[in-house]
Amino acid sequence: MRQNPGVSNPDARVEDLAKIGFDRQVLVPNNAPFAYDVDPDLGASVCRSFNNAVARVLKKYPDKCIGLAVLPMQDVSLAIQELDRAVLELGIHAPQIQTHIMDKNLDEYEFWPFYKRVEELGVPLIVHCSHLSITAGAHRYKRYRFGNALQFPAETSLAIGSLICSGALDTFPKLRVGFLEAGAGFLPYLFDRLNEVSVEEPEYTKVSIKKLPTEYLDQLWFSFNIKAEPKSIPFLIERIGADRLLISSDYPHGLAGSGANTIQYLESLETVSAEDKEKMMDRVSWFAGVCGRAFFSRISIKKSAARSAGQDTWQVTDL
Repeated sequence: MRQNPGVSNPDARVEDLAKIGFDRQVLVPNNAPFAYDVDPDLGASVCRSFNNAVARVLKKYPDKCIGLAVLPMQDVSLAIQELDRAVLELGIHAPQIQTHIMDKNLDEYEFWPFYKRVEELGVPLIVHCSHLSITAGAHRYKRYRFGNALQFPAETSLAIGSLICSGALDTFPKLRVGFLEAGAGFLPYLFDRLNEVSVEEPEYTKVSIKKLPTEYLDQLWFSFNIKAEPKSIPFLIERIGADRLLISSDYPHGLAGSGANTIQYLESLETVSAEDKEKMMDRVSWFAGVCGRAFFSRISIKKSAARSAGQDTWQVTDL
């Protein structure tokens, strides 16, 4: 199968922007640079390589691309160091982490200094599930390609619930969190159930938060597949609001989004008002602090196992 040039070629991506109808795209890392399961120094080297490559793209196309940084979250102090470098020196817009860190939920207190620093920098935190990492019950999702259909929503639900019910969003009230490829149809029901957990027998559930879970929505955003879930969107807008929703094309792929036809799919939905459609198309830009229509897309790297002392372990190319 011929690979889409946009997988790793930023020039091809920028050419496609005009065809797709968006002003910018958010460069979402693929799974390769999330090296949480290696030595922290090695993981930090991988992250530096990837982030340097993203910075080169941003320097070449500052008005077309929004960058996300990867971090060595297995060592929070190293993660904070790389976060500062990525944001303050490289000009990358936000960090991206997975829905768990080496089988630890996001509510673990060891991660709270990281959340504090993200909040201090005033950048959003992006969370993305990966079916290649050891997610809850991962071995049970392998058959029938359940990763995107079931595993991503289930794992993301656990991440959302962990952040809310731990009190992390109370402690860091200016923290903004975006959940990618989270699905749409499950969200209203998730929050109903989290509300119940927070009210019913809190001494048993150990939930200690200042508000109902639904009242933390002003800190959260969600991307979803327009093509796969068109019937869920009107209900989702009614319950959560169009200003909480982010457009995901999954370009240059398409399995978790609508690819190059994202705007066409959205505009074809007669059950969504023009005002709400515009909110959804512009929300990524507002979320990332830039102007114009933007969408989430995937960017891939090539990796090499070759390692030399003092050198980056994985060589990031074609960016």
